Amino acid sequence: LKQSSSDEFQKSYVFDKRPATEPPYAKQEQYSKDLEKQVSKQKTVIEALKREKDVLERLEQIQLAEELAASRAAYLQDKALKTYHYQRALSEQIRCKPAQLPAAQPDSSQPIFGVNDCTVSKLQASRRRAEGVFRDQLDAEKEKREVAARRHRLDRQEEQDMLERTRRELLEDMKIRRDVRLDGRRELERSWFDCAEKKRQQEAEDLELNKDSGMLLHEQCDKYQRCQQCQRRKENVGKSNVLKETRYIAGSRLIV
Repeated sequence: LKQSSSDEFQKSYVFDKRPATEPPYAKQEQYSKDLEKQVSKQKTVIEALKREKDVLERLEQIQLAEELAASRAAYLQDKALKTYHYQRALSEQIRCKPAQLPAAQPDSSQPIFGVNDCTVSKLQASRRRAEGVFRDQLDAEKEKREVAARRHRLDRQEEQDMLERTRRELLEDMKIRRDVRLDGRRELERSWFDCAEKKRQQEAEDLELNKDSGMLLHEQCDKYQRCQQCQRRKENVGKSNVLKETRYIAGSRLIV
């Protein structure tokens, strides 16, 4: 219960009708059971996935072993077939062996082949053919050198033309840049001259105004017929140059 009124501040209260707070260990058992169920369920899922993975790997290994065995059997069968055919071919060659050639026996004491290949006429014809081939080769080499020299001259001419064209373009570019700089300089000089002239005029006007500083205001105003800023007469004290009888018609540009 709250204590009787006092000047001191009460830091705590006591509620006699409030139900007692349950101890913290009341729900710990339920939490523990739930956690145990979750752990067991996760463990079961992991074990099932592991068993499935092991089965798939085992099946893959069995399939790979069967494929290797079949490939090995096909290779051995093909090798045995090739060996069999090779042996049959050798046996056939041995069985049908041709008769050997008889030993060479000379039947002439003088050479038989090439006796008429080195006659004078044939040697002259061979020499003429060799000379013709040599002349053709010289002509081909000369023509090749001329073509190479002509191509070199054309390349040199093209390079010179390109260099000359580049030089002209560079000179034109330099001229354009120089003209731009000169125009900019002239424009700056003209602007500086105008500014200097305006400054001198302003200083002269200020000096002229300062000369009359000893005069009274109405004496100074007598020298001027209009205001320098608004260009109105000195007698204009709020007057309007619009007649009182004028009217503006709405929606038109006329004043009647």
